[in-house]
Amino acid sequence: MKNTVFIVVVLIIILGGVWWYKSTRQRQSFVQEKVDSSAALAGGTITPAAEPAPTVKKNSITGSGTYAVDTTASVMKWEGRKPLLLNYVDTGIIGLKSGGLILEDSRVKSGTFTVDMASIKAEKSSNGDGETLLTGHLKSDAFFDVEKFPESVFTITTVEPVVTKEGDYVPFRFQVTGDFTMKGITNSISFPAEIYEQDGALKTHALVSLDRSKWDVRFGSGSFFSDLGDKIIDDMFTVTFDVVARQPA
Repeated sequence: MKNTVFIVVVLIIILGGVWWYKSTRQRQSFVQEKVDSSAALAGGTITPAAEPAPTVKKNSITGSGTYAVDTTASVMKWEGRKPLLLNYVDTGIIGLKSGGLILEDSRVKSGTFTVDMASIKAEKSSNGDGETLLTGHLKSDAFFDVEKFPESVFTITTVEPVVTKEGDYVPFRFQVTGDFTMKGITNSISFPAEIYEQDGALKTHALVSLDRSKWDVRFGSGSFFSDLGDKIIDDMFTVTFDVVARQPA
């Protein structure tokens, strides 16, 4: 008798499990049909998730040759601040007019870049809708005086690979030093950069901090005026650039 009761209980458990599994599958199927039909009524389509875009590999620079800057593919962005006003930031763009790099034995031997100062433009200003006003101000003789000095030029003097304390080379990392001429004044500058080959082009990415007072850009500068209060503009401004250079076809 006990064995019979045990067998009956086991059968009930098995049958209950089968019923639960089937009902769960039916509910899932019903929910999916509702989702599909809702999308169809809305004119939509059910598509699988997109595959992530493949990452284009960076390669170490190799060989020798001359590379010309692709000015349309290259991007330069600037940023300036008012240090006494919290979160006061102005940002914008500026274009490259021309440039080139020379590789020799898998190293950057030299290079020159000409900046089109007349192309400077404010894209976002913390001063409300003051982008147009700021653009005109930057071009005026109060700032960069682009009518008198339409170009600035950076000439590379050395490019040295970055090395760790253990003596290992850091991939794609270099210390770039050169002469930057703006408003007729030349100063030496140095900055870290990432230089590599990708998609058949030589690419350079860097962020450079410049002290404008060294190029006699005086407006709002605490280096020249002492009574500016919170209107003081930071002497330091940054330029982030992504330069693309290609060998002639």
